[in-house]
Amino acid sequence: MTRGDDTRETKRTRLIQATSELLEQEGLGGLSLRRIADACDTSTQAIYTIFGSKGDLLRALWEEGFDQLADALAAVDDEFPPADRLRAVGESYRQFALDHPALYEAMFARSLEEYRPASADAERDTRAFEILLDCVRDCAEVGYYGNLEPRAVADALWTSVHGSVELELSGYYDDDARAKRQFDLMLTSVGIGLRQIGTSNDEE
Repeated sequence: MTRGDDTRETKRTRLIQATSELLEQEGLGGLSLRRIADACDTSTQAIYTIFGSKGDLLRALWEEGFDQLADALAAVDDEFPPADRLRAVGESYRQFALDHPALYEAMFARSLEEYRPASADAERDTRAFEILLDCVRDCAEVGYYGNLEPRAVADALWTSVHGSVELELSGYYDDDARAKRQFDLMLTSVGIGLRQIGTSNDEE
């Protein structure tokens, strides 16, 4: 990599970080190119030069959000027994959303007007989903879920965790402790339900 390439990549990283920070601090209304450029002590032209358009910058932000989510899930100790690791991945997903609520909302709610994923299932093609799927496959190898397809199980877990987190972020629960109890109950009940379905399918 040349010095010029390194400088460009550094600027690109700083612009994505500044966009993320403004999003968390001020919401979508704070994401003007001028505000982003000022936060990095650069010009709006520099944004166009590096990204091409505001939409491309927001696409980079969307991708960065899923990279950060994947890093959070990947940080779970892979020495845990499969079921414990799968549960920890679910808990890490929730914690990421609580730590980055505005970014999380932008990732999933398709509220970035200048950029929206081409597919409604785009998040399923990310490294974050693949980490979850790998955990499910590890559980299946030790007898969980019977003959259920791992991808179907991963989809069920992904949507269940996502739905619970969305309720929590929306202020649905009275307090943080209740939200955590409900999340734990959801993980347990969905896990048991999927195992029972898989077992009953094997017996038929």
